[in-house]
Formats: sequence, structure tokens, C-alpha cells
Amino acid sequence: MVLKDEYDVKGWLTTAGSKILKANVASSNHPAVDKLMKAGAVLHLQTTIPEMSLAGVAWTDL
Repeated sequence: MVLKDEYDVKGWLTTAGSKILKANVASSNHPAVDKLMKAGAVLHLQTTIPEMSLAGVAWTDL
């Protein structure tokens, strides 16, 4: 499964497409991630999002 870069996965960078958060490593999972993993999802990678999800297109300086 692929997640957007807005859901924390423990140990993964979660930047929300923002340079301000470019070094943010999640210390715990988002509740939705826990539910997905409990259901058997295998997380492979993250996809980019517009900065803080504030645009209709997925373009970021990161």
C-alpha cells in the first residue's frame, strides 16, 4: 500500500510537503495507519502532497 505524506508511520519521514518539516521523523503511527496494518496492509512508500495539503495539485519544493 502507498500512503500520502501526511500520515505518520513510525520511523518514516512525514513532511506534509513542507520544508519546515523536512527532518520530521514520526515517533508513532497515525491511528489510520494502525488500523490499516491491523487489517494486513503492507506499507511500501509515501507519495507527495502539496504543502500542508493546501492546493489541488501535488507539487512541492521538496
